[in-house]
Amino acid sequence: MKRILIVGELNVDLIVSGLSALPVLGREFLCEEFQMALGSSSAISASWLATLGARVDFWGKVGRDFYGDFVVSELEGRGVGTKGIIRDPGLRTGVTFSLTYRQDRALFTYLGSIAALRLQDLDLSLMARYHHLHSASIFLQPGLRPGLPTLYQAAKEAGLTTSLDSGWDPQEHWGHDIYALLPYVDFFLPNESEALNLTGANTIEEATTELSRYAGTMVVKLGREGTLARTGEQVWKAPGFEVEVVDTTGAGDAFNAGFLYAHIVEGRPIPEALCFANACGAIAVTTVGGATAPPSAAAVDAFIRERR
Repeated sequence: MKRILIVGELNVDLIVSGLSALPVLGREFLCEEFQMALGSSSAISASWLATLGARVDFWGKVGRDFYGDFVVSELEGRGVGTKGIIRDPGLRTGVTFSLTYRQDRALFTYLGSIAALRLQDLDLSLMARYHHLHSASIFLQPGLRPGLPTLYQAAKEAGLTTSLDSGWDPQEHWGHDIYALLPYVDFFLPNESEALNLTGANTIEEATTELSRYAGTMVVKLGREGTLARTGEQVWKAPGFEVEVVDTTGAGDAFNAGFLYAHIVEGRPIPEALCFANACGAIAVTTVGGATAPPSAAAVDAFIRERR
C-alpha cells in the first residue's frame, strides 16, 4: 500500500458550538456545547486518511505539554505514525478557538509551536520511504513556509507525488511566493475563497485557469456546491451531498483526505475521487470537530450508494 507523508502544523481545537449570536464586547452569551478536539488542517487530514485505510506518517512539532500530549495521543489512536513529531519543552502547543454556527465558523489561532517548525527540523533523506507528500495551512507556518519549495522539490526528486492545501491567510496578504512552490505541486486543493484571493480573479473559473498554469491539477472546494477540478484543458465538476450541518470545522480537510485516499492510494479516476471526497466532506459536517468520527472507506462508499 502507498505510504503518505504529511508535514505541517499541529494544534488542538477548542470548539464552542450552539451559539445564538455573534460575540459582543461587554456581554455574555451561552453556548450549547464545548469540546476539545484534534485540530489543524494537516492533522485532521492525516486522521481521516488513516481511518479510511491509508498508511500515514506525520512530521511536525508540538510542545511537551498537555495539549501536545493530546495531539500525539489522538494521532496515534487513529493509526498515524508520530515518530517524526518533535516534542520541544521550550514551546507551547498551538491552539485554535472555533466559534461554530450552523452556516459557518470563526477561528482564532494561537500559533505557538506551529510557527517553530522549520525545514532544517526535517530529515529529507527519509523522503524516499514515501509515495506521496501533503501539507496545508502554509500561511500559519512562518518557520516552514520559506523552505516549502525545497521540501517539495526534494519530494519530486525522490519520486513522490505531492499535494497542497494553502489554507486561509489570517493577514490576508496572500503572498505570491506560493507561485514558486506550485510547480512542484501535483494537486492543489484550495477552497473557493482562497483560490479567488490568491489570484485576484473575479470568478472561480478564472482562478482555476490561472492557478492550473502552475500546479498540475487544480481541485477547488465549493462547499455545498461540490467541487471544480482542472488539469490543463480538462475540467470536472462534482456536486455536493445534502446533509444536516452541525459543524463545518475540518470539512475541507476531510475532503482532502478523501481525494488523496481515493486517487493516490486506491487509484480511482479523478471524477470518482471527487465524488468520494465530497462524501467525506459531507460526513464531516454532521459532527462537532473535524476529526471526531472519521469513517472507514467502506462506510463512505455506502454513504454514496445510499444517496445516488
